[in-house]
Formats: sequence, structure tokens, C-alpha cells
Amino acid sequence: MAGYTERVAADLDRWVAAGLVPAESRGAILATLPARRRVDAVTALIWVAAVLLGLAVIAFIAANWEGIPRLVRFGLLLAGFAAAAAGGAEMVRRRRRLGSDVLLTIASLVFASAVGLTGQIFEITGNPPAVPYGAGAAALALGLAGASRGALAIGVVGILIGDLITHDGSWPVPISLVVAPAALIIALRWRSGFLAHVSSVAVLGVGLWFAIHYELVGWPLFGIAAAFALLAFSPMALTGRRGSDRDVIAPLHLLRIPVTWFVLGALGFFIAAGYSGAFSGHIALGLTHRVVWIAVSAGLIAYGRYDRQSVLTAIGVVSLIVAVCAVLNDLGLDLIVISLVFLACSIVALVVGLALRRDRAPKRATPAESSEPEAVA
Repeated sequence: MAGYTERVAADLDRWVAAGLVPAESRGAILATLPARRRVDAVTALIWVAAVLLGLAVIAFIAANWEGIPRLVRFGLLLAGFAAAAAGGAEMVRRRRRLGSDVLLTIASLVFASAVGLTGQIFEITGNPPAVPYGAGAAALALGLAGASRGALAIGVVGILIGDLITHDGSWPVPISLVVAPAALIIALRWRSGFLAHVSSVAVLGVGLWFAIHYELVGWPLFGIAAAFALLAFSPMALTGRRGSDRDVIAPLHLLRIPVTWFVLGALGFFIAAGYSGAFSGHIALGLTHRVVWIAVSAGLIAYGRYDRQSVLTAIGVVSLIVAVCAVLNDLGLDLIVISLVFLACSIVALVVGLALRRDRAPKRATPAESSEPEAVA
């Protein structure tokens, strides 16, 4: 799939050929577009090698844990953490972004294992959430100090895990309620797609925490779905702007990452609300829920096509299919009838699509038509 810059370049070629844009302006227009970095194969392999190295060290120490004296255990982990952190600091000083990011990520992994494997030293074995909380806090500190995307992502995941395994009711709200949105803002400012994915999923985890912690079913889940819909709408409004990427808080391809995850969250909680007792004994309300579900899915397909967001279009298509299945199931149709209905719909859609494609095929203009001046109203 072509990226934003490639699509603009193709559009400019058409506009230059049509005389709408001067040919000498093409380069200047493309120069205003922000460069979108792609992770090449070498960088990806470096990341994979670094993470595997950190996991190998952790696994080796864990495998020989019982045979190593306690003080030596702690010393090995502390030395590994100090070496990775010091190396990351040196890379930061030299402005080696990839090296600092990788080393600080390894330091975060080593620290997380140190907290988990030496829990008896820190006397936190009786408090399971303290392990991911401590590891997450350290990773967040490393990520912010060294501008490490990987370390910050580990910190967000650690805090979220600590929230999700907390069952004693000591916190009225999860810590991720602050950490996840802050990490998402940082991801957009740092132009980090990976961190944007992780922090967006963590925001979804906040909604899941509220649903589990307060045992929400039925109508309250509609409130969570509405909250995610509002969260998706604000970046979606920005992605719909047709201006330079520098006119918004982040490039459009980055803003679309949280939009996609928040749309998934809104759909998921909306569907769960309809099937968790919100319409018990009200058949009409249940069917209304399915109809709204179909309408929302169709709207996602339309918006995805309009804004060239193939992921949203795919989500809308899958959601629409599942919604239609739900309606047919509510009507009491068996699987054989449902399969025949979908077969008929697929044939109709194929015929209509082929007909529309034939109608939209460009017609070759005759020399007389191409030379005829355009009428002036």
C-alpha cells in the first residue's frame, strides 16, 4: 500500500499533467511533506538481537537460580542492569539514538527480571502488583531520561499489568489512567508508531480495568463505549483535515493509530453491553442495538473509504458481517439458512461491483471531443 507521500506525488503528477499545478512547484510541494522514517531490515534485526540477548541472560540466570548464592544472584542482575544503563547513557551522550534506545530497553528488561527474581530480597513477594509496578516505574524513568521508546513501552505495560492484577480495591482508579494517555501524547510528539500502539492498547486496558474492577455489565458498558468513541472522534477530526502534517499535533499516519484502537474499543464495549443484560426481556431494544451496530459498521466503511483508511474499512466490514449474523441469529434462523443468505448477498455484491467498475471505466475521448472548447455558462 502506498504511503501518504507516494499518494501525494501521484496526485501531483496528475495535476501537473492536467495543467492544474505548475511543474516547477512539484518539488517544492513534496519538500514540505514530513519525512516518514521506515524501520529497515538492519534496524529490525538489531532490535530483535538485543531483546533476545536480554531474554537469554535472564533465562540463563533464572535456570541456575537455585545454584547461585543469593548475594551473587543480586550482583549479577545489578551488574547487568548497570552495564546496560551506563551504555545507554553513553549512547545518549553521543546522540546515538538507536544504540541508546536498545540499551535502555535491555536495562528495563533486566531490572524487571531483577525485581521478580529477587523479590525475597526486596520483601515484596507478598504483594504481587509491586513487582510490575516497580519494574514499570523504573522503565518509565529510563525511557523519559534517555528518550527510549522501548523502555517507555515496557514501563507502560508494567504499570498496566500491575493495575489489572490488583484485586484488593485499594485504588479507586488505575495508575494507567494517567500513565497511558501521557505515554500516548509522548509517542505522538516523538513520532513513534510502536509506542503509539502500546499506549493506545494501554488506554483500552484502562476501560477493561473499570469494567472488571467495578463489575460493570449492561448499560454502564455503553458509557465506556461512548468514552472511547469520543476519544476516537477527536483524532479522527484531525485526520480528516486536508492540510500539511505540520498543521496538526502529529503526522496523520500516527494519529490514525489511536483512532483505530479506540474505534475497536468502542465497538467492543458497545457489543458487550448489548449482550451482558442491558436488554433483558426487551426484544425490541435488542433488535435496535443490532440495527445501530449495523449502521455504525456501515459508517466505518464509508469513512474508511473516504479518508483512505483501509484498517477502519476492514474493521467496518468485519463488524458488519458479525452484526448481520447476530440479527439473523436473533430471528431464529439456523446456520444453513444464514449461509444461503450470505451466499446470495455475496453474489449480488459481486454483480453490483462488476457493474459499477464497468460504469466507472474511463472512456477514451475522440479527437473532436478533446479539441472542443469547454462551454462557458
